[in-house]
Amino acid sequence: MQTIFNNADAWGEHLNALEKRDELLAFWQETIAQPSYSQEFVESTEMGVFLLELFEDLSLRKQFDTMLNLRNSIKMQQPTLYSTEFPYLDGQLIEYALYTKNDALFDDLMEMMAGTCCEHIDNFLPALRKTALYGKRTALIALCEETHDTIHNYEGFLWDVSREIRLYLMSDWGQTVYENYLQTSVFDHTAWQA
Repeated sequence: MQTIFNNADAWGEHLNALEKRDELLAFWQETIAQPSYSQEFVESTEMGVFLLELFEDLSLRKQFDTMLNLRNSIKMQQPTLYSTEFPYLDGQLIEYALYTKNDALFDDLMEMMAGTCCEHIDNFLPALRKTALYGKRTALIALCEETHDTIHNYEGFLWDVSREIRLYLMSDWGQTVYENYLQTSVFDHTAWQA
């Protein structure tokens, strides 16, 4: 039986006909609850584009719990859609996790982003900047140490993208030397030569 959930044109037409936000959310929940979609269906319907628009709207309305519930449902029930769109979906929630100091959520959001940092550098670097902005020094340095060599050795970039990561690492190193000096009143000259 042909339904809107296995016909890309019908799916798109139905989505475009929805005007109320509640109807739109209900349709997305019904869409997510279906058996996992193929990559071809996800691409032909442009699900990611529509989903990102929804996430941006929910973000503007500060409906982060709804965003998080949708993201978790997509991650669990629609792995093809999630694997394609996670940098954008998770990227929308990183600042929320930082602002609310939800370390478990932050770690979950950054796990795949760090694992695919080269493929999604346009999402990864802003996530690092937000991490620095919110003062999460330990998490920032851990992410930088985890990804620096991978990014530095990646041949797909036109410029040295790893330079920004090295700046974070060098700043942390300088801060550590300074904090050590404040505690001991002894300046370790050998640390500067390392």
